Amino acid sequence: MNLASASRDGFEPAVSILLDAGARPNDPRHYHSALSPLYWAAREGHSRVVDVLLANGASVNWQGQAYPGWSPLHAAAANGHSGTARRLIEAGANIDALAGDGDSPLIQATLSGQTACARLLLDAGADPSIRSPKYGSAAEIAAQQGLSAISAALQSRGGKASAVEQADGPAGQSASAPGARCCMWLCSTLSRCVSIRTLLTLPFLPLVRFPTFPLSCGCFVRLHLLAHIAACVQSLV
Repeated sequence: MNLASASRDGFEPAVSILLDAGARPNDPRHYHSALSPLYWAAREGHSRVVDVLLANGASVNWQGQAYPGWSPLHAAAANGHSGTARRLIEAGANIDALAGDGDSPLIQATLSGQTACARLLLDAGADPSIRSPKYGSAAEIAAQQGLSAISAALQSRGGKASAVEQADGPAGQSASAPGARCCMWLCSTLSRCVSIRTLLTLPFLPLVRFPTFPLSCGCFVRLHLLAHIAACVQSLV
């Protein structure tokens, strides 16, 4: 077991032992799948492990070089770990850090429907005007997914979706179509869970049919999968 694996699994005693034995949280030799120990602890919401790593010099603004290049704050926000996100912010995390895919922690929290994390980020000063290259602003995403609590929090801080986005969503898709929220969640999850090489070996993904969704939603998902594959190919060129 290395430091990253122990951090991912939340084994605080093992993390402490490894650090005492000389493991360093910013040393790539102690990474797992090219991701830092702090990233893994943040992604899984292991707040006490996060505290131990930060106390031992872990870089709070570390960002991976591999797509999509998330910071620990991206990982915590996207997975709904508001307590962990708060610790990272208090330790100096860049609230508006942009990942390799152009998304901020607020964008990812909104895509995943994580209301508590979205509010936390906004309270900490996150910029609601930042736009995702694929999904638009947080306000537009919240409007498309019908996330009224996040929409209200954004509006109170000046983040508003345009009338066109509220009515039609991206590419003319209806924001009120059944299954739209599930479609957005699927696209977001795929983007952060499937590696480039794995995705590129599955060319049938954009053609997958979703019989439980209306046709418009199935097309919506396929369009976003195509966009993600195109982004992956571009990042390899």
